[in-house]
Amino acid sequence: MIGNIGYIKNKNISEKEQKREKMDEIGVSLKEKDLNQAIMIRADKLNNETLNNFTARKQVVENIIGDIVTKQLFTINLNLRDVNVEEKKMERFVIELVPRLKELGANLAITNNSILSESFIKEMNI
Repeated sequence: MIGNIGYIKNKNISEKEQKREKMDEIGVSLKEKDLNQAIMIRADKLNNETLNNFTARKQVVENIIGDIVTKQLFTINLNLRDVNVEEKKMERFVIELVPRLKELGANLAITNNSILSESFIKEMNI
């Protein structure tokens, strides 16, 4: 039988691991109250010019991560109402954002979605 082999370096659970466990307990379904206490990504930050530029995209992601850390809110609401961008550019942004959120144990909620396909959302486990 082949399996994962490892060792326990320290029995103490890190703060990051505690946050992940807490988010796992909450589950993937977000309730309306969670969205009311979420960090909102403003539509004016998401345009074709910003999402087409790696440095600008990275800056938006860093700002979101900074807000999570300072405000201690672990739900991000990506509201796509009145956002006029190409699907591929929005996908690229989400692909870069989701792993960073998972590192912090944060959730991404996408509301008013008229851009991203259902298959992409399922593939990204959002």
